[in-house]
Amino acid sequence: MKLSVKESIGPILYPSIFASCVVITIWATFSYIETNSRQNIHKSLNTVLQITQEALELWVNSRLDDLIYFAKDPLLGDLSKTLLNEYDSDISSMDSEALQKIRALVSKKMRPRDDLDFFIIAPDRVSVASKQDANIGSENIINQQRKAYLDRVFLGVTLFITNVVVDIHSKSISAIMTNKQHRIFIATPILDETKNVMAALIIRLNPMIRFSSI
Repeated sequence: MKLSVKESIGPILYPSIFASCVVITIWATFSYIETNSRQNIHKSLNTVLQITQEALELWVNSRLDDLIYFAKDPLLGDLSKTLLNEYDSDISSMDSEALQKIRALVSKKMRPRDDLDFFIIAPDRVSVASKQDANIGSENIINQQRKAYLDRVFLGVTLFITNVVVDIHSKSISAIMTNKQHRIFIATPILDETKNVMAALIIRLNPMIRFSSI
């Protein structure tokens, strides 16, 4: 007996249609799951990012408030004024008693937070005090790379300064290698008796202590 076209195609067509429906349903389901998962991950990452930004802002603001308070210390102001007067008179800061007292005063402040260095910068942007002798008497690196930031400090603004890059050279047996080191700072003005900015106080932070962990 001869089968009709419909009867002969049916056993092949219907399972194919069913299989196609199953494949489309599975694809749609996985597509939905993927889209939903992406949205959930996106929300989670945004939440983490927001929390991280808020934590960094709280940490930075805390450090800035602390530096502002320290810059108002009368002893720091008097010693800075003495050092600036000696600098204006071409007296070497290396032999200055004021420099040694400033180092002791600032180091005491830096030690509990593991800060790395400090600068007191004259209005001409030359460092007149630092933990390191090599930094004294030359244009400060922040002025070289982030002049606009330092200009704002001398206008009376307290700032968090990032992305100051220093080349660190190290000698090995076979070659001289250069590593770029990124440094971060907090900066605030030091005011005289008339509330005018006479110098900038800069603290070089240790990013490994709190910044990187956040």
